[in-house]
Amino acid sequence: MGDFKAISEKMSPVLAGSSDQLSRLPNPVLFYLTELTILLLVYIIVPGIFEEAYVRMAFLVLLPCTTLLYFLWSMNEVNRRTSGLVELQRREKEKLKKEAELDKSIQEITKLRSDLEEALADLKK
Repeated sequence: MGDFKAISEKMSPVLAGSSDQLSRLPNPVLFYLTELTILLLVYIIVPGIFEEAYVRMAFLVLLPCTTLLYFLWSMNEVNRRTSGLVELQRREKEKLKKEAELDKSIQEITKLRSDLEEALADLKK
C-alpha cells in the first residue's frame, strides 16, 4: 500500500506544473492491479499463519472491508488530483483566450491611433 505514496510523490510536480503534464498522471488501473495483487497475497498468507478459526474469520471480514475503504479513498484521491489538473487546464485556456483578446484590442488601438495621427496630419496641412 506504500505504492500510493510513491505515486503521490510522482504526481506532486505535475500538480505544481502546467496542465500539459496531465498525460503524466500514473495509470490508476496499473496501480489498482498492483495493490490487488499485494492484498491477494495478504489474503492467502495471513490467515494461514493463525490457527484459530475466529482470527481467520476476522481477517476474512476485515480485509475486504479495509480493502474496499482503501480503494474508495485512493480512487477519490486520484479523481481529486485529476480534476484539479483539468481545472488548471481550463484556467490556462481562459487566460490564453483573454490574452488573445487583449492583443487584438491593442492592435485595434494601435490602428486607431495611427489613423488619428494621419487625420491630424491632414488637418495641419
